[in-house]
Amino acid sequence: MSLLGNSCQLSKEDVKPVKTSEAEQLLLKLKTVPAYGFMFGHHDDPVYGIGWDGDEGRSDVKSVCGDYPALMSFDLGRMEI
Repeated sequence: MSLLGNSCQLSKEDVKPVKTSEAEQLLLKLKTVPAYGFMFGHHDDPVYGIGWDGDEGRSDVKSVCGDYPALMSFDLGRMEI
């Protein structure tokens, strides 16, 4: 059992992260954000909101702030079934 448990462990030398030039550029841009303010995200932002559902181009965040959130997330929501 000890052999099996030890064989699955990786050391720091085994893992070598690779950053593409695109990833490096994104990291540099993200590091400049605090100089201008902040960013936030919203889940399912353009899909539904307070008192509405499915209106094209609508967003509760946009209604309040004047722009869409910097980041939006979505999930399959059982569409995969």
